[in-house]
Amino acid sequence: MPAVIRCALLFVLLFGFTVYAETTEYQMYSDGAGHIYLEAPKQFVLIHSDVAIPIWVSPKNGLLKLSKTTSGWQITILSPSQWRQLQLTPGSAIVRSVSYADFDADGITDIRLNFNNGQPAITITGLTTVVKVIAPSRVVTFLHTDVLGSVIAESDGNGNVIKTKDYKPFGESKGN
Repeated sequence: MPAVIRCALLFVLLFGFTVYAETTEYQMYSDGAGHIYLEAPKQFVLIHSDVAIPIWVSPKNGLLKLSKTTSGWQITILSPSQWRQLQLTPGSAIVRSVSYADFDADGITDIRLNFNNGQPAITITGLTTVVKVIAPSRVVTFLHTDVLGSVIAESDGNGNVIKTKDYKPFGESKGN
């Protein structure tokens, strides 16, 4: 009978309570494909009974994968078994710094990733509820000029050419 009570207590502990992540302690990892992974520390729980049972519980939204897509960043919440299958390297070559604050003023600490390659920072919010990525609404456009200073091309923040412009010999536009 005591084993049944211990199992019931363990079930209630694991599935009856939500353990939230402490956002100021996320560890960052990357893989060969350029994905960024964030891991919150596991919470230690000790169940007292005839025999004390120590367990480590992954917090809600504690294992996150960030993938760059053509339209922005996609976030995936991973299970502990998915996390164990990954071969990750500590740190990330594309992230310059990580900062923690309540960026969206909802009372919950958020994570902001600042990148090395000039792309705008992203903010990860909702870490204790529905996690999401907020990218800034600003659009980065680079102007490329010829030796006289005339704009001959425009590119986005990723280096993709958006628009080109050609000129006739005395500066008249060719109409493109």
